[in-house]
Amino acid sequence: MGCSPKTSASAPDSLPWQPTENRLLHLTLKAGPQDTPPPTAYALPATTRCGHPWPIAVRCAKGIGRTTASGRRNGHVGALAAFGTYFVGFVGRPIGGAIFGHYGDRIGRKTTLIVTLLLMGIATVLVGLVPGYDRIGIWGAVLLTVLRMCQGLGVGGEWGGSALLSMEWGHKGKRGFIAGWPQFGVPAGLLLSNGVVALFSPSPAFLTWGWRVPFLLSIVLVGGGLFIRLRILETPLFARLLAERRIEYRPVREVVRRNRKEIVLSALLRLSEQSPFYLFTTFVFTYGTVTLKLDRSLLVNAVTFAALVSLASVPFFGYLSDVIGRKWIYILGAAAMLVFAYPYFALFNTMARRRRSARR
Repeated sequence: MGCSPKTSASAPDSLPWQPTENRLLHLTLKAGPQDTPPPTAYALPATTRCGHPWPIAVRCAKGIGRTTASGRRNGHVGALAAFGTYFVGFVGRPIGGAIFGHYGDRIGRKTTLIVTLLLMGIATVLVGLVPGYDRIGIWGAVLLTVLRMCQGLGVGGEWGGSALLSMEWGHKGKRGFIAGWPQFGVPAGLLLSNGVVALFSPSPAFLTWGWRVPFLLSIVLVGGGLFIRLRILETPLFARLLAERRIEYRPVREVVRRNRKEIVLSALLRLSEQSPFYLFTTFVFTYGTVTLKLDRSLLVNAVTFAALVSLASVPFFGYLSDVIGRKWIYILGAAAMLVFAYPYFALFNTMARRRRSARR
């Protein structure tokens, strides 16, 4: 999403649907100074929902696989099936970004983000209701794959849309700080997912039905997020574009035509950020428990501690980007990650060797 006054073209008068006739959107544009929402209004309903289901899917992979696929008889096959559906969700993200980016620039950020929140949230809850392999056979895995794709589509629209919404509400000189709050939802989601799974995983029934509980409880996040989304207003920037009838007719096509280079560079920048994140929050569980034979609770505690640190570091570096610039913050972050990766895994392996020696 993101029409700007510099690139937007006037919508033709012959359009069958005129944006100014959208009554729901019209009602959201009656904003006053007292209606400007705080930045946390975007962080909590948006990216906490993004960060919540993905770690849960990894923590519950074995239970999901045993319940919805042939992994009921073979735990390894079930785990592979669960991780396969995890992959499908990532395939859906860029597709969702394009679809909801189009509608975000056509009918408004708020209305589109309500749809993405519901799509992602309802799909997450339904994952916990998928019948077991003994009831519908392979169709359980099929349903799970479809739901994971829906989650991916929703996250794809939710992530960029929530960051854009908060940035457009931000004041000049504080946009980095305010636009960083959606990222705050990621460590918040990690804390929630780790906490809920830690609460239910000790139960012997976790692999049969207990894994469903964290997904079902996410309905609370959906309700809270929807309550906040319905109360916030459309951004002043989009309201101005709407009033001036400067809405792009085919926004995605125009972005690809005019900003092809920026799209590729942005994707590569995100690659350098997202890949390490999933290595440190998901891959380490498989590598640590299966290859290094470490205790899972140790890894959960480590990731939980990292999430707690991120609750402070995310808004801090958002603020710092307003002081020294976004480019330098990104360069410093990427360089720190490059340097940090080698000692991280070296310490990881050393710890495992010492623990094995101590057991002997």
